[in-house]
Amino acid sequence: METNLNLLLLEDSPADAELMIEALRESGYAPPVRRVDSKDAYLRELEQPPDFILSDFSMPQFTAQDALKLMKERGLDLPFIIVSGCMGEDMAVECMKAGASDYLLKDRLARLGHAVTQALERKRLVEEKRQAEQRLFLETFHDSLTGLPNRALFMDRLDRVFLQSRRQPAHLFALLHLNLDGLKMVHSGLGVSSADRLLIEVSQRILRRIRSADTLARMEGDAFTLLIDNLKAMGNATRVADRLQQEFATPFTLEDREVFLTPYIGIASSHTGYENGEPLLRDEIRTVANSTAGDDEPLSTRTQHCTYRLGILLRKGHDGREDQEADLHSGLGTGRKEADVLGPRPPRRTAWLA
Repeated sequence: METNLNLLLLEDSPADAELMIEALRESGYAPPVRRVDSKDAYLRELEQPPDFILSDFSMPQFTAQDALKLMKERGLDLPFIIVSGCMGEDMAVECMKAGASDYLLKDRLARLGHAVTQALERKRLVEEKRQAEQRLFLETFHDSLTGLPNRALFMDRLDRVFLQSRRQPAHLFALLHLNLDGLKMVHSGLGVSSADRLLIEVSQRILRRIRSADTLARMEGDAFTLLIDNLKAMGNATRVADRLQQEFATPFTLEDREVFLTPYIGIASSHTGYENGEPLLRDEIRTVANSTAGDDEPLSTRTQHCTYRLGILLRKGHDGREDQEADLHSGLGTGRKEADVLGPRPPRRTAWLA
């Protein structure tokens, strides 16, 4: 059975090209061939990369070394075999160092099929290793539900930013910690799958309101943390928090119910006297947790902090029936008319401490 191989052939001699194609057919390959012998034509073919490249070592307007360099400059890593009428060992070694998979002489085309098979197998193994490493990285440093960075990756990035801030005192960053207390009610009332869908939607909404250079992580359960790096002014962090509040003003829809969430958001600045990110994050999580619980104990004087109230509303459509609102702080349910509960609640309290 023949193996299809999308081949790009760099060869200025039609006769030599036919000999190489015939050698591949005898080895079980059925290559649709595109033949070029100039730089411009080669670059056009690389726009739709082939499976494999065979190249004469030297052509009147082009060389195999030129082709290798251009391929690498475009970020391509394709099997590349050089076929030459005469090629010294030193030059062959240089080409291998430049990225060639193999080389052989034109009077030894009988081993071309074997060389192609070996090069394709090496490429397959390299790709499998790359995919395995990528899966391991994702599993180790990303949240399996949302795909966001997890605590380990977030802390690595936070410590890097801390080091940069210590080397360059003018470098500003801020930490925002979001706590969604109402998720537990969704979990118990609508089930695990609904709670998971809500978490995914929460992460997507937050991502819409931040820069691609910032890092949003799901720390655990219903907690998210945002690292805003390279701030021009610390006041920009509060504007980010305001944008997040606006994003949560639109209800989530789960199983024909509308769920309103208004998160607690804690903000810590880079100028807090901490030596690294771990204690800063720990204190930030603690102060947000205290605020969620209604704790009026003074916040740490080393953390600039702002909190917002969170509430949750499960509403069954627009039929005029009474809606059931859950008070997360008292645990009691109260019946209200629809007109009384539309829209987000105002902030419960805001506290900034230097």
